[in-house]
Amino acid sequence: MSIIPTRVISGLIVAQWMFAQTAIDSRSATVLYLLNAVSGNGLIFDSPATLYSVDTGGQVHLVDDVADGGSGNGIDFALADYDRRIIVVASPKTLPSRVSIISMDQPAAVVVKALGTATKYDRFSPSTACLIEPSVGGLFIAQVLIRTLVEASPAHPIPEMEQQLVATPLSSDGELQTLPENEKVRCRTSGYFGTAWDHPPYLPLAVRPNEDLSVYHNGRRLPVGLQAPPTAKQSLDGALEVKTDAATVFTSQEERVFDPAGLGTSVHHIYSNSAKHWNSLKVPGSDSSVRAFGKWLAFVVAERQAWAVPNATGIARYDPASERFSLGPAGRLLNKLPGHPEASVNDFFGASDKWFPGTLLCYSLETGRLYKLETGQGDSEILLIDGSDIYYRVNTSVFKGKIGAYQIEPGARIAEDPAIGNAHWAFLFSH
Repeated sequence: MSIIPTRVISGLIVAQWMFAQTAIDSRSATVLYLLNAVSGNGLIFDSPATLYSVDTGGQVHLVDDVADGGSGNGIDFALADYDRRIIVVASPKTLPSRVSIISMDQPAAVVVKALGTATKYDRFSPSTACLIEPSVGGLFIAQVLIRTLVEASPAHPIPEMEQQLVATPLSSDGELQTLPENEKVRCRTSGYFGTAWDHPPYLPLAVRPNEDLSVYHNGRRLPVGLQAPPTAKQSLDGALEVKTDAATVFTSQEERVFDPAGLGTSVHHIYSNSAKHWNSLKVPGSDSSVRAFGKWLAFVVAERQAWAVPNATGIARYDPASERFSLGPAGRLLNKLPGHPEASVNDFFGASDKWFPGTLLCYSLETGRLYKLETGQGDSEILLIDGSDIYYRVNTSVFKGKIGAYQIEPGARIAEDPAIGNAHWAFLFSH
């Protein structure tokens, strides 16, 4: 039995023996785990990533300090795969050198390993990390390295660059490996959490109706082995949003309709691996995002700020007169960032190019039914769907609801704590 350090959370002192006793009492129970972290934060904040559990009384307990905060720390990205029951957290921010691997089947045993380096190339390409299962087998964390071949100059305004796909195995002590470029099509993604400061590394996609979808690498198109549906619009600016055991989902800029005063729409093309067919789903919000939980898809509805929509010349300029403020600023102002008490989640929303009305959607891959959940708070998201149980966060609270035949039944608050105000990933583990 491991000893967990004493931790103060919202004035509650969780002593060593108290946590150990809780673990014994809940050994046969199913426990909710929450990963609290600010991901996609680029050069801004250096907040830590922390794994918590929630007991049956709604109390929040520290499980592991997954990644340190403070100067030179923070996290660069977090990737979850609910089919493989794993979450990978890369740190420190900007230039990650290690990954913390959280197994959803052994949450108390977080494994840390080096990402590896490759000196031949200048840098990692930002926002290109993904999980990948190459033909050699195993699960890897893959990134794209970039080398500049010809620097930009008056004669060459666009620099010439070369990309290299590299990957580090997660299940062994193997070193960084170079992968053939066509292995890029074997990537996996469960989508991204979709609130104000999430900058998801969607794989760029070329879309032509009734032709193979293709990802890009070194300016070439690599077919993913799946034909685009006839309803899709041709696009060189598509995005692969989800690629899991159950589904593939993509969208494109050409199928987004912006509304500066209300809610536009976005079309998400969904291929069910079991049914072997496409469904084109139009949802509210021109910038709505999607993530996958097994046979469910969860959406956070968002609309592009009017000033962020490019004009006829392709340029977007900030215009405070057209700014819309996402619902629920009072709750976000109270949600302080770990390690930065001077900053709150409301700062993220103020800097975002999206407007959030507090609308969440979930879609069943089995029935094709779409459900809506109105929270009235911009900082809300679906954290997990397990069977008919739905877990969602609203500011610093987590709720559990039930998906009925035609609607989502009112949820009950199961935890409320400032420590989980940036919980964007959740999973269940049966002790």
